[in-house]
Amino acid sequence: MKDYTEALIFKIVEENYENFVANFDQTFQVFFGTSKYRNFIRELLNKVLFECKLEKNYIHLMVENPKEYIEDYSKIKPEYMTFHYEIGNPLEWIKLIQSKGIKAGMSIKPSTTVEEIKSYLPYLDLVLVMSVEPGLGGQVFLESTYLKIEELVQYKKEYNNSFQIEVDGGINSSNIENLKKCDIIVVGSFITKGVFKERVEELKKCCNLEET
Repeated sequence: MKDYTEALIFKIVEENYENFVANFDQTFQVFFGTSKYRNFIRELLNKVLFECKLEKNYIHLMVENPKEYIEDYSKIKPEYMTFHYEIGNPLEWIKLIQSKGIKAGMSIKPSTTVEEIKSYLPYLDLVLVMSVEPGLGGQVFLESTYLKIEELVQYKKEYNNSFQIEVDGGINSSNIENLKKCDIIVVGSFITKGVFKERVEELKKCCNLEET
């Protein structure tokens, strides 16, 4: 997994944090990646995560070795903590996260099929389907994502599983309506590249959430 700096972190923490909290029901999703700015990013995020008392936090770990992050950020008791399947040892990370009293999520890249991860689904609390290649904002939504979501929905029904289905990448007002079978939808660049409040309201209207 290549090193990168997630621009959305800077955008939210430095410019839009108050708006983000106000418009997203006190849920704050944080992306951690490895980059030369890692210490700077962690300093900013530590201030947000440890000093602000949010109702919900969700940690998405885009790192090769998530152990130190799991240990550090389990202290704030996020609702979910997600790692990437492709780094290997999925059961090790699932067990470690859940041992902290946190729900364990696993992310899959566009090249990873649902078939590859079926043996792990009974142990997971959340599956994150990346609808773009992780690491760079502003990419175009991959149509192949719809099939993966449908496969996960059918698996849940067939085996009576309760894991949440999440999708992240390239989501905007023109495609969000097609993702209603997902429990969690992450939107980044579409919001940060426009007027924050206007973009949020546009998405709510697309999902018939005008009153929430």
